[in-house]
Amino acid sequence: MKSRGSDVKRQIGFSVVSLIASVLVSTLVPSWVGVTLPVPDKLALALLLFLVSHMLNVVHIVSKIASQQARERELWSIWEEGERDLSNIRACFSKLVSGSYGPRDLFVAHFRREFEELARLIHDAAQKNEVRVIAEHFLSVDNVLEAFREDDEPVMRYVWPIAAGDKLFDDHAWRSYFEATTKMARQKTIKWIRAILVVDSYELVKTPRLGALLSFFRGEKGLDCRLIREQDFKVLCSESRMPGAYLDFGIYGTRLLFRTEQYVPSIIGLFTKDPGLISQYTALFDRMWSSASITTANPSTPSAGTVSLEELLAADAEE
Repeated sequence: MKSRGSDVKRQIGFSVVSLIASVLVSTLVPSWVGVTLPVPDKLALALLLFLVSHMLNVVHIVSKIASQQARERELWSIWEEGERDLSNIRACFSKLVSGSYGPRDLFVAHFRREFEELARLIHDAAQKNEVRVIAEHFLSVDNVLEAFREDDEPVMRYVWPIAAGDKLFDDHAWRSYFEATTKMARQKTIKWIRAILVVDSYELVKTPRLGALLSFFRGEKGLDCRLIREQDFKVLCSESRMPGAYLDFGIYGTRLLFRTEQYVPSIIGLFTKDPGLISQYTALFDRMWSSASITTANPSTPSAGTVSLEELLAADAEE
């Protein structure tokens, strides 16, 4: 009701402003251009301008309503698919219960524990706006990059730790993810990709792998990188009260953040939609990115030549 009342007030305000503007324009503009109009013509012009402004406003409102309805249909479709899955689960669990040996039946007890764990995870995601996942799930390109849709700032920021002797793309999932995001930058689906490379020493830029990566970044429009020493990165994280034990995090526009929380025995990270946390990490990243005293610009020069994505992957595959 409050929103509807606000919309009514907004439309009344628009009508008043539109009427005053129409009268002023019909009165002042003819005199500015040296044309004298009789009063009836001025009134007709004012009415015409008023009607045109309202027609444009109607078009805007209809477009807005259509967009909202499309969004509601999309959400309903998502909800309906979830309900279908839950309905199937109920039917199958009912079948298990019917054929069980009692309340301590192995099958029934197993899936009840699974239900309880799933309920806890969904509750935490709904209440805290966060979900912990294994990194392979993080590298599911379509799901993660959906965060950029309708984002006013489709800029991808991420921190990339690179150790001496390690390959840049140590598994297929990360390689595919890098390829997909590069293609999105080329197609302008992502406005800009900014990577901060965390290294033990700047001497690492002399190695063939990192040299190829830097040349690739320099030659790609929409991609850029800067470098920072690991010890400096950890100090900045400490000053900003961010966990520095795990170096990499990614910020997807203004709507999603991923940060690594565990490397061993498997990589586990946290996805969050928390606006406050996203803002904190964005501020930290932008502080590092914009300061020449903290990070170093890409040292690759045109004399080093350009490196294609295929050449970069081939260079990384070499022992």
